[in-house]
Amino acid sequence: MNGKPTVWIGLDAVEGQEVRRRMADGRMPHLAALARRGGLRAVDPDVPGFCGGIWRSFVNGVPVGEHGWHFSKIWRPELGRLDQAGPDWLRLRPFWDRMRAAGLRVGLVDVPHAPDPGPGFDGVYVSGWQTHDYHPRSTRPASLMTALEAGFGRPWLRAESYGPQSPGDLLRLHQQGLASIQQIAAISEWLLGRHCLDFFMVVVGGAHRLGHYLWDLSQVDSDRLAADDASRLSQAMDDVYAACDAAVGRIASAAPAGARIVAFALHGMGANPGWTDLFPEMVRRLGAPAGTSRRRGLRDYVLQLRRSSWALRAHPYVPDAVHRMIGRQWSSRMHAWGSTRVFSVPGELGGNLRVNLAGREAEGIVEPDAEYDDLCMEMCERLGRVYSLGGDERPIVGSAHIVDRLVPGDAAFRTYLPDIVLEWSESRIGDSRGIALPGAGEIRWQPGRRIPSGRSGNHRPRGWALGDHGLGGFGSGQPNVLDLLPGLFGSVGLATDRKPGPGRLTAQAMEQDALARAS
Repeated sequence: MNGKPTVWIGLDAVEGQEVRRRMADGRMPHLAALARRGGLRAVDPDVPGFCGGIWRSFVNGVPVGEHGWHFSKIWRPELGRLDQAGPDWLRLRPFWDRMRAAGLRVGLVDVPHAPDPGPGFDGVYVSGWQTHDYHPRSTRPASLMTALEAGFGRPWLRAESYGPQSPGDLLRLHQQGLASIQQIAAISEWLLGRHCLDFFMVVVGGAHRLGHYLWDLSQVDSDRLAADDASRLSQAMDDVYAACDAAVGRIASAAPAGARIVAFALHGMGANPGWTDLFPEMVRRLGAPAGTSRRRGLRDYVLQLRRSSWALRAHPYVPDAVHRMIGRQWSSRMHAWGSTRVFSVPGELGGNLRVNLAGREAEGIVEPDAEYDDLCMEMCERLGRVYSLGGDERPIVGSAHIVDRLVPGDAAFRTYLPDIVLEWSESRIGDSRGIALPGAGEIRWQPGRRIPSGRSGNHRPRGWALGDHGLGGFGSGQPNVLDLLPGLFGSVGLATDRKPGPGRLTAQAMEQDALARAS
């Protein structure tokens, strides 16, 4: 092996277009300096529509069909209910295990979904310090937690308060989030100065949280804001991106001499369209056979109650075991399965839909092959014709993907994936007065409708990388997140079987090939 020390700095959910613009006008000088070593390259998801599984794909080093973690709650057809995703039934084998097997020392700081490597880990591991998603706070060695708290105080980033936000909530989040970015940069400097590591990866989770809630002021009553507070919040994302750039500068300066350095984000952030909470009702209406309708029942009202603002606010205070019990019991009874052809399942950003397929689902009624294929095409066509009312009256669905055209049927965890995944258009729920569903009526509301989650920002599927990323082999081709790994392994002196480059069969190429064969 003839690798060099390698440092990867993740700016979680930092939007690549914003980075490019701010580097150009001089507001991100540290990232601009790093970009001179290897320009900013856009990076696509491993499979379109599965933004919620993108970190798990990267950590595992395989596409979503080979690990199954596309969201925190996943439908288990063999049980006929939702279940909390977990390593006891899904794949979780991180790529850095191969580095450790080769005798390399690894440092991992708040890498999303990185499993605890255990007490025998000969490296550095910090989890749950300032991750956006909840992770139990732990370190390896265990004594490192005491040292971090003594040297840097308690973590600044608190647990997410999911749901509607007050102006005061946003002001506190702004302060805490910026402090957390500075804190994790200082911790990374300290760790790099104390430990000799072959590979070090830190991910700035505060940027993700702040992007969700401070992207714009569409989810708060701006009339309640004092002028100074309104000014502070309106430039909040400028502060976030400046803090991220400063963190990159500090961490890069602390890296060993000659180290290969990469800054990256696996996905971006933009204005939240807000349609996801309406998706179960869309599927309920559009999934009924032509000429029929289903009246709202107790299941629908329970779902509405679970999504109410007070229920979302209460969520962090309910024990996780209770959440799991309620979710399992409710999900198994949420439909009259003998007459349900399709149903929605939870997802990260767009809409996820499953077919109640005979032979796969516990009470499936849709026959495989022709009936299944026809129903998937029907639902894609009908969902593609849902459009907003008022304003520009344009379709709310940007793209609808049939998963069998993206993921091989024999993929190890295909059975846990939806059958159709949607990505929303740029149309926003707050700019609309309702939606029109083809052949299924309308749903209307007053202008300025708020999003139950309180999130003004939400994920954008495309990520980016700059610095010593090793993506030069693509030329004008478009890499995806798994194509970051050959360069990463190469930088530490390990070979990989994965061959980056435009000749590789991508998910998009699979979809185009399936469409050609179908026609």
